[in-house]
Parts: sequence; structure tokens; C-alpha cells
Amino acid sequence: MSETVLQGNCHCGSYRFELPVADLKQTSTCACKHCSKAGCLWLPLSTELVYRATRDDGHIARYRSEGLEKEFCSVCGTTISAEHFEGSVRGRAVNVRCIRQINPFDYDVRPDFSQLHILPPQAPIAGSCDCGKVKVQLLQSPEELAIREDNCSICTRNAWVGAYPSKSQVVLTGTENTQDYSFDRKFNGFPFCKTCGIHVYQHLYGPPQAIIECMPEDRQQAVRQMLDIQPVNVRVLDNFVLSNHNVAREDEGTEGYESTVLGLPVAKG
Repeated sequence: MSETVLQGNCHCGSYRFELPVADLKQTSTCACKHCSKAGCLWLPLSTELVYRATRDDGHIARYRSEGLEKEFCSVCGTTISAEHFEGSVRGRAVNVRCIRQINPFDYDVRPDFSQLHILPPQAPIAGSCDCGKVKVQLLQSPEELAIREDNCSICTRNAWVGAYPSKSQVVLTGTENTQDYSFDRKFNGFPFCKTCGIHVYQHLYGPPQAIIECMPEDRQQAVRQMLDIQPVNVRVLDNFVLSNHNVAREDEGTEGYESTVLGLPVAKG
């Protein structure tokens, strides 16, 4: 990033923008139904602080809920900006998760879980995207699973916080209403609702079958076990308050993303 401009983009890079360096301490979250599911980190815009598109391949979609109207990429599902009609973030705001080289953990601060004494939700637990076209039912309590979050390039932008049950513990409906997105080796898929842009679940594809067959038997077994997992975004679960749960954060970072996915030159250190 330059000294005077912040660079941002959706994950696939088909929409890119820049905005003047701003005080990112003004970043905040919104507790409305949509933003609780989307996990956006909002930086208010003003007449002095506006962003300018530097690339627009024409893939921006729009979605309107009771509380906002937002713009998101129809290729990768990244939310770019929104106009909030009410609440603490009322007005235009840009999603800080799009800005390159930021760590979302610096802005999405939660209370110390060890100091909380909250009864876990009882399974089964239902959930959905914001418009309701994609639904999930988790048959196992999230407390029985490891809930994880990292700051890689894709999870930063789609605000993924995942539970990883077996496929037998998850019921998905409305998957025909999703758009899948993969990148790099395409071992994973990151589907999102084509209407509202919310990420409800993931696909685990793994390596090609021909490669799996060349692996030692113990590695083949490990791959089979991995492919039996159905990742679920706990943000979309009904009445699931993220700050009330123990979420393990993993500092993976975004090394290699800008050159591999965006095609930008590798920065020389």
C-alpha cells in the first residue's frame, strides 16, 4: 500500500478500488441480521472519504434487505460496500475486509471467552443466508466441534468462521441457489447465495482422484476422512452470537495471494 492510498479488491480481483488513507480505527461492526451473517467490518464514507474504482469487470451485484443495500461481487461473493438505512453504521460505508494487507483480527475484537459463562445452544440448529434461499441444519452442537477462524485472503473477505462436522451431521437445502468460487489449486469451493451474497457452507474437493490413488494408503485414508467433512459458517446459524463462543483464531496471513490470484508483481523486500 502506498503512503497516501489504500488499495482494495474483491477476492477474485474483478473489482478493485482505492481510497485515501483513512483512520481505520473508525471501523465498526453492525448488529443487524444481514451483517451478523456477513461479518463485514464497516468504514464510514463521507464527502471527504470516497473510494474510486480502478478496475470494474462488470460483475457487481446488488442486494437490498430491510436495513441496507449492498454491492457484492457475483464471481467470488465479496461484499464491497453498502448503504445502511438505520443503526450505528447508518449511511455509506466500505467493507474494510477488502483492503489489502490488513489483519481483520485487529478490528474484529471480541471479549475473552474464558470469562463468559454461557450455556451452549442445543442441536439441531438451523441457519440460512440473509434472504433465506440457502438453508442449513446442523445436527451436532457447535460446542462439540472446533470452531476456527483465520485471516487468509478468502476467509478475511468472506468473514468465514467455520465448524467442521461430518456430512452426516449437516442438512443443506437450496444449494442450487449458490454460485461456487474456487481459486489457485481449486481444492476447496467457496459457494455463496447468488441473491444476497452470504457464505453458508464450503465444498472440500481435495486433489484429483488420480493423485489420491498414487498416495500411500494412510494418506489416502486421511484424504477420505477430510472429504467426509462438511464445513459450515457458524455466523449464519440462528441465534448464534459469535462472541459467546470459543473461536480459535489462526494467523495464516495472505502471503502469495496478490501475485497468484491478482497477478500483481511480487514486492521486493
